Amino acid sequence: MTLIECFDPIPIRNALACLRLQPDKVIFLGDMEIMESKIHAYRQLFTRRAKHTQIELHHARLDDLNNIYHTLKDIVDQEDGCVIDVTGGAEQLLMAVGALTIGQKEKKLSVQKLDLRNGNVLDVDGDGKTICGQEAQLTAQELIRLQGGTVYPYSPQPAQTYRPGDIQKLWELVCENPRSWNKTIAYLNEFESRSGSGMEISLPIKSVAASIRNFAEKETTVRALLDKMDRCGIITDRSNASVLRYEYRDPIFRDCVKKAGNILEIKTLLEARALMQDGKPCFCDCQMGVTIEWEDADDGQENQGPETRNEIDVLLMRGTVPLFISCKNGDVDEAELYKLHTVAERFGSRFAKKMLIATDLKWKGETFLQAYRQRAKDMGIHLVTNAAELTARQWQEIFREAMEM
Repeated sequence: MTLIECFDPIPIRNALACLRLQPDKVIFLGDMEIMESKIHAYRQLFTRRAKHTQIELHHARLDDLNNIYHTLKDIVDQEDGCVIDVTGGAEQLLMAVGALTIGQKEKKLSVQKLDLRNGNVLDVDGDGKTICGQEAQLTAQELIRLQGGTVYPYSPQPAQTYRPGDIQKLWELVCENPRSWNKTIAYLNEFESRSGSGMEISLPIKSVAASIRNFAEKETTVRALLDKMDRCGIITDRSNASVLRYEYRDPIFRDCVKKAGNILEIKTLLEARALMQDGKPCFCDCQMGVTIEWEDADDGQENQGPETRNEIDVLLMRGTVPLFISCKNGDVDEAELYKLHTVAERFGSRFAKKMLIATDLKWKGETFLQAYRQRAKDMGIHLVTNAAELTARQWQEIFREAMEM
């Protein structure tokens, strides 16, 4: 099969049909200079998937409808049969496709488009024929590469065997007092930085007391936390008056407390992995700690370069639709909304879904919350203000609501 794509600067508009139809050849029609600057992303995608899809670029003058028409007609005449995808492309390209299909006695082509929200194939030329192909999916890394970026460095992910219930006891400790969690974990991290990075921690009091400011206050807080974690089965505590000595019972517990915000990110990731739709995982790829490096400066934004990086706490893929999530266990300001919106629009285009999850924002007051909710709504961001109070069912619902499923 030959697939003709009306080239669009938003990659997902062209990539969706390529992924669904798995054509032997893809012919991109559009401005040659623009296509040549962008086509490497498609070549990389096919190469990484071991697809031997032939790619051709055909130049069309977008200011000359007659030129577009005849260029398109020549392509169709040379091919045995083809599908024209009009999911994307400039208006002039779409007009030429329409003109070409009018009055054809022997049709050598089919014109269709795909709904970017759900991947459904739509019959555009009204011949009652569509080629549905297979379900299209992108990984988070593939999405970022298509959009002119790179995921770097790659962050280790919790093993696929973990479930939300595996960290429930630790999550309950966070929910007891979300506002104090960050400070408590900061104290713990300060202590643990003077030990090894493994599962077992050993800290002689005499050797660390002099190097930690306000040691007595912090020690009291840390010992109280260790006692709670021991009683919850998170650690085995063998501390005494002269030494802090304990061992984490599972690597995921160690990961959850390496930084104050880790627990909410891991909780979000595990809940997303567990969400099912029609008997299968709702999301085809779930990643946390995604650091995106901007490679493509030709995106309409000034002063962006290879050195520009942003981190997305959690990035989920449902088919080819991304959900960018910012997780905030501490204070939240308006800048977080702008950062999330900017990165999601740049690397997910206008089809991206966005969500900000905060553990507890009630303490900020109703006036703040009303203004913050409105600002988030204006940016298309699904706002969760009370993650510490969510039940398992409510965790499922926030993802469905964010994806508008």
